[in-house]
Amino acid sequence: MPSIRLTKEVIYLAVSVTNSRYCIRSYAQTATELGLSKQTFGGFIPVIANGRVKTNPLANGDRFAVDCYDVGTVK
Repeated sequence: MPSIRLTKEVIYLAVSVTNSRYCIRSYAQTATELGLSKQTFGGFIPVIANGRVKTNPLANGDRFAVDCYDVGTVK
């Protein structure tokens, strides 16, 4: 199970992939030092790409409201 710090770095890295090259390199280096493997990194890139290419433009263009929910009730 990954550490909380590694999990946070991976989240930062995922957000950075949509933002800037500097952020990508910075968070990728830290996440790698904390144990992120190339295989794991490769696994979440399609998820980021799918959200960026398909979901984000639609949500931004149509200005959808953010869904609100209680974390404990999500199944």
